[in-house]
Amino acid sequence: MKTNKDALIAEFKTLLKKVKLDYQGKIPVYSVLRHVSQSGMQRTIAFYLIINNEPRLIDYYIENIADYKMNKRTEGLIVRGCGMDMGFSVVYNFSHCVFKDTKGIAEAGYVLNNHWL
Repeated sequence: MKTNKDALIAEFKTLLKKVKLDYQGKIPVYSVLRHVSQSGMQRTIAFYLIINNEPRLIDYYIENIADYKMNKRTEGLIVRGCGMDMGFSVVYNFSHCVFKDTKGIAEAGYVLNNHWL
């Protein structure tokens, strides 16, 4: 029996078939910084795929598959931490959650490639 996460992963993989690969041969995910807290320890970042030359928000998939939380005031996901590329961190973790069963452990996190807008 499929769980809700398994169904969402299958739906997301179907969506990925419409995405053009980037120059590295990976699936590009575009990150947009929406807000940074005053302390700098928390960010709100929105994530998009480009499908048929139009941006498609994928925060719902990341929220439910990789267990991030939505920011209720601004469009995007709450990402805690600092000192590294937090957009890359979210995309890597999400990629690992989606592809861990089909790719090797070392490769699963690098199927999706983060690009900042």
